Amino acid sequence: MLGIRTKLFQLRHQKRAERQHQATLRALDESGKPAKQILFLCYGNICRSPVAEKLAKKLLPGLKAGSAGFYPTEGRTSPESLKTAARSLGADLSDWASRRVTSEMVRQADLVVLMDLYNFRDFRREFPAEESKAAFLGMFLDPPQLSITDPYDKPAEETLRILRQIEAAVAGLAQRLGSPSQT
Repeated sequence: MLGIRTKLFQLRHQKRAERQHQATLRALDESGKPAKQILFLCYGNICRSPVAEKLAKKLLPGLKAGSAGFYPTEGRTSPESLKTAARSLGADLSDWASRRVTSEMVRQADLVVLMDLYNFRDFRREFPAEESKAAFLGMFLDPPQLSITDPYDKPAEETLRILRQIEAAVAGLAQRLGSPSQT
């Protein structure tokens, strides 16, 4: 039954999410101003979004990158297996503490990068006036995809595969945006 619900959820939100992603990038291009601040969002802010933040800070040094999540409890640490996998990619999460997304974070961001359709649903519910800032990290992969799987509680090999996917997507995002320090 869960599989059917998940599939219906995806079908209901997929086209809108794809259109929103394209509209966000088009508006960013048409503004003539480079993105200076990016906010990465996932559910818990202990796996995907902090890794994306750390990698973006390396690949886009002229850009301010942050991350947060929708989970209500702050201060949670990343799982040890994830810390190990992230470290192998140059992302140090040893002192990471999760943050809950706030309206101030979203307001300050030029671009809000989501990890999956559930994040999109939650973002639209909580920040409807900011929907025009939403994009999807997986859409910067080749081939593009809307969702990047949450590696929480996955085996080490799967976690590393997902983090490499995040790394490739952040590289694609960096290529798409270019370095703000160069513009």
